[in-house]
Amino acid sequence: MKNLQIIKLMVFVSFFGFIHSVSAQQDYLRVVDVMPQYPGGQQALSQFIQQHIVYPPEAMRLRKEGIVYVTFIVERDGNLTQIKASRGIGEDMEKEAENVVKKMPKWSPGQNAGETVRVLLSLPIEFKLRN
Repeated sequence: MKNLQIIKLMVFVSFFGFIHSVSAQQDYLRVVDVMPQYPGGQQALSQFIQQHIVYPPEAMRLRKEGIVYVTFIVERDGNLTQIKASRGIGEDMEKEAENVVKKMPKWSPGQNAGETVRVLLSLPIEFKLRN
């Protein structure tokens, strides 16, 4: 099935909004001085997704395509938590996008004012079939 798919990662990881105030319930930021980074950068992230994602069979049969947005927090130690497809194109594709993010290795954590911080990110993953 992988040979029938072309999965593209948008050229950049989308980041939401402005710096979010720190509170007891949401002690993460959205924009920081040094944003978290996947090991090896954007190209390595794109390759990881292409190598690990599986196009859901039903979505392939229906020729369903589109973008799934997965939000997650990069923790101070680089682990990814609170992984959730926030907007998508179907439950099967959302679950697959979440599963791929769950398989990712630790990221380089974000920093703000010289301090390592938790950062909320949104990653767009595009599902596209060849013609």
